[in-house]
Formats: sequence, C-alpha cells, structure tokens
Amino acid sequence: MTKLPLLSAALLAASLPAAEPVMDVHVSTGDNIFLGSSLPIDSPAGIVATLGVADLTQRAASLSEVSAKEDAAAHQRRPKTPGPRDLRVGTDKAYPTIAHAIKAAQPGDTIHLENKVYRDYAGFHGKKGQPGRPITLDGHGAILEGSDPLKPGQWKEVSPGLFAAEGLLPRLDAATLARWFFLFAGKMQLMGSTSKGTHTPHKKPEELKPGEWTFVQGPARPEAKPGQISGAFFIKLAPGKKLADANIAVPVRSAGVQFSGDNAHLVIKNLTATHPHNDGFNIHGGCRDVRFENIRAIECGDDGISAHESAQYAVDGFISIGNSTGICDTGAAHTSYRRVFIADCLGHDLYFLDDGRYSLSDALVLSSAQNPFVITSRADQRCELEIENLHFRRLGPVKPALIAATAHVHARKLTMENIAWDKRGELKSEGAADLAAIMHSFGADMRAAVLAKHSSHLLPRAVNREGRPPVPVFTAPDHCAWPNLKLLRDGKTLAAFIFNNAGHGHRPGDVECWLGDDGGARWRIASVCTQHEEQTIRMNHAAGLARSGDLLVLTAGWSNLWPPGVPKTRGSFRYDVLSPWLSRSTDGGETWTVSKDAVPAKTPGGQPGTPFGDVVTAQNGDLCVSIYSTLDPLDKYEDRRFRAWMYRSKDDGRTWGEPVVIGPAHNETNILHLGGGRWLACARGGTGVEGKDFMDLFASSDDGRTWRKKRQLTGAQRVNGHLLRLQDGRVLFSYGDRISAHGKRGLEAMLSIDQGETWSAPIRLIDWNGLDGGYPSCVQRGDGQIVTAYYSSAFDDQPATSTKGYHMGVIVWDVGRSFDGR
Repeated sequence: MTKLPLLSAALLAASLPAAEPVMDVHVSTGDNIFLGSSLPIDSPAGIVATLGVADLTQRAASLSEVSAKEDAAAHQRRPKTPGPRDLRVGTDKAYPTIAHAIKAAQPGDTIHLENKVYRDYAGFHGKKGQPGRPITLDGHGAILEGSDPLKPGQWKEVSPGLFAAEGLLPRLDAATLARWFFLFAGKMQLMGSTSKGTHTPHKKPEELKPGEWTFVQGPARPEAKPGQISGAFFIKLAPGKKLADANIAVPVRSAGVQFSGDNAHLVIKNLTATHPHNDGFNIHGGCRDVRFENIRAIECGDDGISAHESAQYAVDGFISIGNSTGICDTGAAHTSYRRVFIADCLGHDLYFLDDGRYSLSDALVLSSAQNPFVITSRADQRCELEIENLHFRRLGPVKPALIAATAHVHARKLTMENIAWDKRGELKSEGAADLAAIMHSFGADMRAAVLAKHSSHLLPRAVNREGRPPVPVFTAPDHCAWPNLKLLRDGKTLAAFIFNNAGHGHRPGDVECWLGDDGGARWRIASVCTQHEEQTIRMNHAAGLARSGDLLVLTAGWSNLWPPGVPKTRGSFRYDVLSPWLSRSTDGGETWTVSKDAVPAKTPGGQPGTPFGDVVTAQNGDLCVSIYSTLDPLDKYEDRRFRAWMYRSKDDGRTWGEPVVIGPAHNETNILHLGGGRWLACARGGTGVEGKDFMDLFASSDDGRTWRKKRQLTGAQRVNGHLLRLQDGRVLFSYGDRISAHGKRGLEAMLSIDQGETWSAPIRLIDWNGLDGGYPSCVQRGDGQIVTAYYSSAFDDQPATSTKGYHMGVIVWDVGRSFDGR
C-alpha cells in the first residue's frame, strides 16, 4: 500500500511526468482511507480518479466536504473487526458458568473469574484465538475445586458406621479407580495408593477403620461401555457419627483445566486447580501457541500438569504440590516450563517420556516421591530434556534418577541432592544450580507461596558464634509454656514465665517462674506466680521489669464455671475470660504478691482483657503493656471480634489504665519502645478459628498515645510475633511457622535496620516437632548473643503428631553471623 498526503496531491499532479506503472493508490489522512482504481499513479488523471475529485482547483473547504462523503462510504465498505471484550463469569448474566464464557469467547476476548472457589472446570475443546489476539482466561486467583461435598442420599448405612454407595461415578474405570481418593475434613485419603506409584490392594469393608474407604467391584452392567467397571464404594465413620456431619468430599471432576481437539492462541493464567481425580491441567490434542502463567495444581489425583499427543505450550510460573506427579509430559509434545516449584509428590516428581522435546528452567523440586526423576522413551523414539538452573533436593531416602537409553538430557546449572544416577542415556551437565537466582526469579508472590509451607527446607539457617546451627536446650517438661523471657538487672540471670500444664489451656494451672543461668543452658523452677481459683485456669500473661527492678507478671485465663443450662460448646475451661491479676516479685522471682484489682476488670470493649507480651517503659517513665479482648460476649465463639489496647501505669506497675487502641481488629500484641516517642507493635490479626491469622506491624511517634498500621508482616499462620531492639539499634522480629506440615514447623526471624520501615529476608531459627508450638520470646545477652525461648508439644524423638511431650525449648544464636555472614 502506498500512502500519499492529501494536500500534496495537486503538487504531484502538476510536477510529476507521465509514467507507465499502474497500481492501486490508497490516500490516507489520519483515519480517512480512500480506495483507488488501477490508473497510472504519476498521471493527473490517476490522482483525480483516485481522490474522486472533478476539479483540483476548487477551494480546500469544498475538497474537504467531498472527502468526508468518500470517507463515510469507505468506512461502510471496510471489513469490521470486533474489539476485545471482557467476559465476566457469574457477573455477566450471559455467562453464568465458565463453559458459557469459553463458548462465547472470540479472538482478543478475556474471560474473567472472581477470586473465589468454583466447583467447576475449564474445558477448551477446539477453541482458537488468533496470532497476537489470544483468548485469555484470567482466574484472578480463583480456585477450581474438583471435589463436591458428599451427598448423604447416595449412601446407605449397611452396618453401624459403615456406608455404601453404588454408581457414585457413572463412568468409573480402572484408571480412575487407581487415582481415587476421598477428602475427609479436607485431607486426601488415598488408602496407600497413588497413580504412577504404589497400589495397595483395597481392604475388605469389614476391615475399615474410621476415616477409611474401600471399593468392592461387582458384575459388569449390561449397558456398560468397554473398560467401565461397576461396584460399590464403602466409607467407615466413628460409631454414632452421621454422614451429613462428617465433612467428606468426593472428586467428581476429572481435571481443573482440560484441553482436547485443536486449540490455538490461548492464555490461561492466575488459576489454581485442586482435588480432581485426574490432572490439575490435562492437555490433550494438537494445541499450539498456548501459554500458562501463574498457575497452581494442588493435591490432584494424578498429574499437576500433563501434555499429551502433539501439544505445544509454554508455562511461566507453576506450583505443583501434593499431586501424584508434579509434571508428566508424553507423546510428541513440545513444552517449556519456567519458574517451577514442585513438592510433596507421591508417585513422580518429574516424568518426561516418549518422543517429546521438553525444557525446564529456574525450577526447584523438593522431592519425596517414590520415583523422583524419570526421562524415558521407547526404542524407536528420542526423548529430550533441556535444563537451565534446576535445584533438585531429595528429602526422603536416596533414590535413582533414571535417564533411559533413548533419552537425552542437556543441563546448564543442575544440582541433584541425595540422588543416585541411573544414566543409561546421555547426560551433559555444565555447572551447579543457583538456588538464590531461582528464588529471585519466582517474584514476591510466588516466593511467598513457596515458603508458606516449605520454609524449613529453603530458608537460610541461624547459626551460633561457632557458625553451627544452635542446639536447643529442652526444659520444663509437661509445660505447655507460651514462654516470656526476661534478662534480669544483674545482666546474667534469665527468667522465663510459662504455663505449667501439658495442654493447650484445657486443664487448670498457673504461670510459673523459671530461672536460668550459664547463658540459658541450665534452668530451675523458682516459684508459682499465681494461685488459680477453683475451676479456673491462669495461663495468659505479660511480663517485664518495673523501674524499681521488681518483676511484674500480668495474668488472665479462662473459667470452667458454666452456668446451669448453658451447654459446654467450647470445651473445658472455655466458658469466659478471667479478669487480669498483677503478680509482683521483689526478690528476683522467688516469691510473689498478687493484686486482683490493679488492672481494670474489663477493656473499653466491654469484655475482660487478656495481657500479652512485654511490659515496657515509655519515654516519660510510664510502664506500658498490651491487653486485648473480644468485643462481644463469647456466645458465638467462631464469630469472635478482637481489639488490642495499650495500657499505662504511672506508679511503677501498681495500677493500670489510660487504654488506647493499637490494633482495631487484633489480639495477641507485643510492644517495643524504640527510644524517644517512637514505638512499634506487632499484632495478631484474624479470629484464631479459620487458620488464616497473620501479624501486622503498627507504629507510634507520640510515645504510644496514637497508633497507625504500617504493613502486614507475615502470611497466614505465621504467628505469634516478638519484637526486640538490639544493642546496635536494629530491630529483630521473630515469629512461629504454624502452617507447615507437622514435624516441619519452626521459628523464623527478620531484621530491620531502619526501625521497621524495611525488613530483611527471613531466616530459620529452629524446627520444632509436634502439633502445637512456637510463640518465641527473645533477649540479647551482654555478649551480644540472642537467647530465644519457645514451646512445643513433642520432643524430637516423638511422632510429629504427638501432643505428649510439651516442654520449653531454648536456643542461643548469633545475630551477626546469621544475618550478615557465616
């Protein structure tokens, strides 16, 4: 196409000589397009005909009028291309389901999901965008849930606690049964079997224990298609438990995202697939120019993602956790994966086979699968895998990584830990993986998701002054603890205030004072700070030093005195919160006096308050402490609303008042005086019921009179927190990892050099065993070493699910070597 400026047309007609070439002339002025005829471009007649103008000597205004008419006609004749559309599932009435939106989508359109759980799947069957104009499915964080709640009406109780259902899945076959599971209270029950791994024979129904299931195959139905099987599923519940109350889900969908046929020019992003009985992302057919971005596959019956036939796609940002196989690509597929994290797989971690061409870059695998790494193909095929920066860390016993005779692996930057190679084919490796670069490539959101439950294996470890991991001192057996650690005025003696019963607050008990010397290596019980009243428990506490040097402990707890007719819906010692008491020791924690009215009985919220954290001295000499409470009576325990206040004492801790709000929707809060009028506070947000609690950071610049939120400090279930100002002015924030799998939980810490404006990357202080634990409290000794106390419900030699080993643990570590260098 040749474009000529409209105003230069007359000049061209007058000045250019005649010429022979003939072409279509398209004269454009902005958006105005004129379609020309086949005339010599250099002839005046050609230009006149092209413009549709009879007299080139007419005034410009009249020429413009004619051009506008031609322009309108040209626009009518021009083919129309629809602009991109936003199709919002559920919000737009035309698209009530994902399937409706996919069916309606045209090249350039974007299908939007809401950030919520969909009991649905996304099926693409012969769907095509255009080059440069893909059809996009943006999940915006949505979860495609493959399982539905069990329908009690489909089941029949055949004996006490044993339920059976026939025809649960109409198209059941052997492959589906091999991947089958039920979800009991959100936990997958595979009964010892997994796809592409171990297959444990099904139990007999009479052998089942509560929380187990089995399948008994029956005779084939006459109407069954080839390969289909029939029979009955059986589920066992505890005696007297109703199926409707058992919180069981059934994997009714085969995949989260499924491709079949010839798909092209598609983008799938910001989406999680979980709990289908097959793959999270099941890609069949001859797809091409398909891109997956920021996707996750969690606890799927088979593969996290799997390519088949001649599928071609690229993945940028993939998390695969708890699936039978992390990635399984087969056939003649061509796939590339960048920014990948795989963990907790059962059958295989990485499985590439057949005649495919595959690539994997910036990938991290925490391997616990039965077959960690398999690259294979048939004798007449060639399977190729390109690797660029893969860190493969085997967590279980040593296993072989298989490269079959017809497989070829070319690796740049590859590290395989705890792996024995079975190399029958070709392996070229050119250096070690860069784990820091992999984690950096993930970006903030993906990195946080990776560390959420796997930080025990990935974070740098704290070390002591010798550069070795600290070894915990275990003390105070049979104590649930919740320790509060203090360094006494002599600069040597440590005092730890802990709860003295081996249970999470459902047994009567008190707060004790334990004293430690030799830098925290040796501990002894000194005294009991409180004497609980009958049918009560004193366990919650804050502690610190008065200006006089006296030790102060503020305690609260719970009552087990249920009024007549009120059902015990919240367990023992959970009727109501006790009002705070104040305990004071003038002899270093050996003896105590108790005042029951030094602290107001109720907070401004109208409910009894619970002290927490440290007692701290303000700029003007006041003592300050954090106290939180609910805002409503505890009739609806699951709907609790919290608020945290700072209280002050002007008489060295004898009386307390002047509450001001720190955290408007927060509970357990630790306060820190930075000097002058500056304060920080880390406050726990959440209800304590949903398993989504977190830590927020608050600040005050007027000596604690007003507070403002600065930022959220931790993700879900990284609680509770403690703040400590170090001798060099830096601020240490320590907290518990209470979200990782049992046996992998622990303590972590971050460091701020600018009074909480920014924070370092976290380090791992210690792992603790058991179901329950954490709540760190830290002090810095005169020699600069950090002493951290915590608690746990199991000793290291007990099962990770145990609650029979409650104790306090204490570690000593070096902050400089841990954060600044080894």
